Amino acid sequence: MTAHPADIHQVEELASRLAALEERVSTLEHPHAAIDTAALQPLPTPAAAVAVAGANSIPVPAPQWTSILSLLGATLLGVAGAYALRALSGSAIVPRGVIAALDGIYAAAWLIAAARAASRPLAATLYAVTSTLIAVPMLWEMTIRFHAMSPSVAAVILIVYTGLATVLALRTPHSAVFATAYAGAAFTAVALSVATHFMAPFAAILLAMLAVCDFTRRGSTVPALRVLIALLADFSIWTLIFIYRLAPDMRADYPAMSIAAAIAFPALLFGMQCALIFIDVIRPAQPITIFPALQAMIAFAITLCALIWLLPGVAGLVIGILSLVLSAGCYTLSYGRFRRNEQRRNFRMFAIWAAALWLGGLFVLAPESVLSAVAGISGLAAIVLAGRMRALTIELQGVLFFTVGAFASGALLYVYNALAGVMPEFPQWPVSIVILCALLACSMPGGSSADPAVQQVLRFIPGLFASFGLAAIVVRCLNGLLTLILTPGAFHIALLRTLTLCVFSMALAWGGARLGRIQLLRVAYCALALATAKLLFEDLRHGHLEFMAASIFLVALTLIIVPRLAHARPRLLN
Repeated sequence: MTAHPADIHQVEELASRLAALEERVSTLEHPHAAIDTAALQPLPTPAAAVAVAGANSIPVPAPQWTSILSLLGATLLGVAGAYALRALSGSAIVPRGVIAALDGIYAAAWLIAAARAASRPLAATLYAVTSTLIAVPMLWEMTIRFHAMSPSVAAVILIVYTGLATVLALRTPHSAVFATAYAGAAFTAVALSVATHFMAPFAAILLAMLAVCDFTRRGSTVPALRVLIALLADFSIWTLIFIYRLAPDMRADYPAMSIAAAIAFPALLFGMQCALIFIDVIRPAQPITIFPALQAMIAFAITLCALIWLLPGVAGLVIGILSLVLSAGCYTLSYGRFRRNEQRRNFRMFAIWAAALWLGGLFVLAPESVLSAVAGISGLAAIVLAGRMRALTIELQGVLFFTVGAFASGALLYVYNALAGVMPEFPQWPVSIVILCALLACSMPGGSSADPAVQQVLRFIPGLFASFGLAAIVVRCLNGLLTLILTPGAFHIALLRTLTLCVFSMALAWGGARLGRIQLLRVAYCALALATAKLLFEDLRHGHLEFMAASIFLVALTLIIVPRLAHARPRLLN
């Protein structure tokens, strides 16, 4: 009987499946044997490997270190070309002017290559570094060593190089070209300005570079470069005005420069910083950062040095007017715009600048007596405004103005002499105005123990000065009346002072408890402490027995009464 062909095919297919199943079971039971069997298989030939790779069509990436080595090789080739040009410049084969032109073109080519490689940050950085290493030594050697080009030509080449870097940087998002080229050009400008004594063009280049960093988006992308350019510009301009303040015979090897041109550099620097702050802070209401604020103050200080050194005759008038104008502007911005703004840092910074500029302008313009009177009136006005506006910053300024007025008028020295030293004459009008302003400031409402600690301190200082200033005037008036009767001795004056301090201490304690003024209570204790110290160091040393007994009686009575008056309303002392 013959088997059917279809049945034979089914049997063979079933046998092959059984064989495959047995092979899988054997692999699971003996895994190491399967691995060894695979290891004994012959390696594919190179042609087969290429065929398999082509069939899979999966690209194999080159190692990263290979591309890094290629970039380093290209960079070294660029440096080698620069050394070849430098070797030619040292010989007489080719004119050095031609070599300088070729070197400049060569550096520009590498800079363009760096911009075109912006998608590869490492390549762009290395190419930009190569361009700087080519351009900087060329300018130095051609200008300083070989004298093949004048400082003016070197400045023009540096302008072209930085201009190319600026244009390329504005067209590419990568900052390596901009940062590397600008850093190298900035250091080169400073070095050439010092070495060639040709300072004005290189200072102008640094100002232009600083303007690019400040007023374009490139300055914000590379903040460290912005700081570097600003500091180098500060150094270059300060050096310029420091040199040109000397007599012409002491700077004979420097080019002539007018006073207006020399002052224009710090004025432009300061104007740029003011404009930058206005753009960055005023319009978008962003918080002012540390370095722009510091740079503005540095630029202002350099401008003041330029005015003092180069315009000694009218420097005081110009500085005083400039300070007062800037103070008015800062006050307008701080209390007009920034006070209701969320950026409190801007408000505080501009308020501090306004107060400092106001006092600086007064010191420069006003005589000492007028300065003290205006400072006292300014302190009173500031405290009045602080009470209405509820602004702690302006109250702090008021205390500062009072302090300056007290020192400038000699009121502090007058109070000391009247209460503990040699009895002075009747106070002059500046002293009287400062004390009167302090008294009016103390009459303003406020001073509860619920106020913040800083505010309590600020209200305590005018109260202390007003109380002791008034006590000093009272002592001087009583001493004047006493001289109509007899010639007062040391023991008379000691008892007079003790009596005045004790009466003031009790009056302040009573008034502070009645009016709810915590600062008056504290001043009362200060007066009591001064009376006690004066009893030990003056009354017991200079007094007669009856005057000593009277002083001891007054101080003892005050020690008993003042705490009771102060604690009449205990809630005020919490």
